[in-house]
Amino acid sequence: MSAETEEIRKAVISILEGKIPLISSWCTVKAINGTVCDVILDGDEDLLIPDVLLGFDKSGMVIKPQVNTDVLVLFIDNTKTNGAVVMVEQTDTIELMGNEFDGLPKVNSVVEKMNNLENDLNTLKNALGTLLATPVNEPGNGSPSAFQIAMKTALLNYNGQQFVNTVKADLENEKVLHGKG
Repeated sequence: MSAETEEIRKAVISILEGKIPLISSWCTVKAINGTVCDVILDGDEDLLIPDVLLGFDKSGMVIKPQVNTDVLVLFIDNTKTNGAVVMVEQTDTIELMGNEFDGLPKVNSVVEKMNNLENDLNTLKNALGTLLATPVNEPGNGSPSAFQIAMKTALLNYNGQQFVNTVKADLENEKVLHGKG
């Protein structure tokens, strides 16, 4: 390597030093506080490093590790005071753009429950449609009962149409997947 190339290499290293991650260490999570966690370096119970950034991206996804599990922390400089979690041993939760909507639905369970409701409603509509097809006059006044009139009015737009069972594709976002944890 020429002296000039070596000079350029040293200049680039000096410019980048302290600006790019240089050291990683396995640490144990002691506390989670929003998008940061407190960790201790493995093997050194006395060295608590506060406010280590949790793994997240610009879309707002935050991966929160379980307390007392290991994480790999990438440190910004040799002081080991500024770092970010880049790998977790066990995940506690994953938040996508916040947590105000609670957990993701279990699509298969939702589809099953909706299909049960749709089938029950279709059965009820068929039974009511059949019942109301032949009016029964109330004893004494010769006209349909108030119940029959109300039900017939409610079913005017029914015309024998059935609910179509929901399918998984109606509800599922295939880009966001989750499991039992």
